[in-house]
Amino acid sequence: MMRTKILLLLAFSFIGSLVYAQEKDISGNYRGRGGGIMLLPNKLFVLWGYMTAVPGSYEVQKDGIILFKPKKEPLFVVYGQRNDSIGKDKVRIRFANFEDGKNYIRFENGKTYSVFNDNPNCLSSRYVHTFSREEMGNSFSLIADLKTFGFAQLFGELKNTYQIDLQDNNDFLISFQKLSEYQIDGAGALVTKEGYECLLFFNQADVERSKQLIRELKKEIDKIPMKELRKVLFAKEKSEDQGDKELKDFLSISNLEEPKAFFMNIKEGSVRPDPINRDFLAYDKGKNIYKDTLNNIEYYRFDFVQPKCYQTDLKKLKVEPKTIFVSECEKPSKRRIYQ
Repeated sequence: MMRTKILLLLAFSFIGSLVYAQEKDISGNYRGRGGGIMLLPNKLFVLWGYMTAVPGSYEVQKDGIILFKPKKEPLFVVYGQRNDSIGKDKVRIRFANFEDGKNYIRFENGKTYSVFNDNPNCLSSRYVHTFSREEMGNSFSLIADLKTFGFAQLFGELKNTYQIDLQDNNDFLISFQKLSEYQIDGAGALVTKEGYECLLFFNQADVERSKQLIRELKKEIDKIPMKELRKVLFAKEKSEDQGDKELKDFLSISNLEEPKAFFMNIKEGSVRPDPINRDFLAYDKGKNIYKDTLNNIEYYRFDFVQPKCYQTDLKKLKVEPKTIFVSECEKPSKRRIYQ
């Protein structure tokens, strides 16, 4: 459902004048090993690689150093609705991407469970569980173990806990958004290497150290062998292919926001931000469903839920021996599954 990461472009105020280059000289697609960076003239960029595209904003400092601020995905994205068909005393959650990290769910009474067993394998396409509202209480929290991501410290202070108050909702779609090295703030600079316009880029340290490294590389760019720059040097393309044009057109939209709602095809269970034909959508208030009268399709509508975020000390976390799901085909698990 939400395997593809949800994109949200950040707005960023551009301060100061460009000393070393004008924006028209900066914009373009810079390709390197296994990916690249596309700079747009509206201070936006996208850092892309295999099956990954992370947008963000950039700022050119007076000394020519470019600061990159990729968009930071929330750890958990939550959508909810009221669904009387599953029972008012029940809470149903569809978990997406939770196998990508070590995550926990904690009830209002403090009981905490791992969502998956350790090192899950032989995975299914959907993981849905229905809980007793009496045991869950009026809220639940999702907790991520960030230690599983060795580079998490480069993100600064991250809130690892998202609390969701049920209110009128009892049916949820929740996606875990795995941390990516593409989302780490970085630094860069424009250089010329062997007659090519290039972009130096580095984000594998804190911003100050990244800036210092870029300054040093820029100063010695003519003396450093090309093979030593493979991981940090991106050459500007002279022409724009169709894929680059489509990507640029897509990112030029000034207001790409998270979907405010998702629609689930009740019969198929598939989820999408828009129904097939919104013009023929009619709302059945009694059932709280939407009907596409032209295509005879019924939908549940899940609206975005804003969680409360805070920090949990995992060392003090008391985790129950059962897990919500067990996925371990290669070695049958002896762990008990939460019921």
